[in-house]
Amino acid sequence: MLGEVEYETGSWRTAYRGPLAIHTSKKIDKTACRHAGIQALLGKHGYSEKDLPAGKINAGCRLEKCLRVIESNQESAILEDGKMVTGNVYEYPNPGLSL
Repeated sequence: MLGEVEYETGSWRTAYRGPLAIHTSKKIDKTACRHAGIQALLGKHGYSEKDLPAGKINAGCRLEKCLRVIESNQESAILEDGKMVTGNVYEYPNPGLSL
């Protein structure tokens, strides 16, 4: 929703391609919001845990590809097309936090 990532890393695969609605959970994960990286990312866009939208569709996107992660470590992952993902793309939403 904030335009911070081009790739979503996750453990699921889907055959679906097309539009997706991006929504937030009804409950804000306050533990995740206390993570320094999350606080910095939210603050960059004028948000804090107190004013995050909850239980709403906040953005949309188009799912075009589903690529397998073939190698990963604590800082990066390599996708099956050879692209390396790092930073926000790799860390969030999966720094060991439930977001």
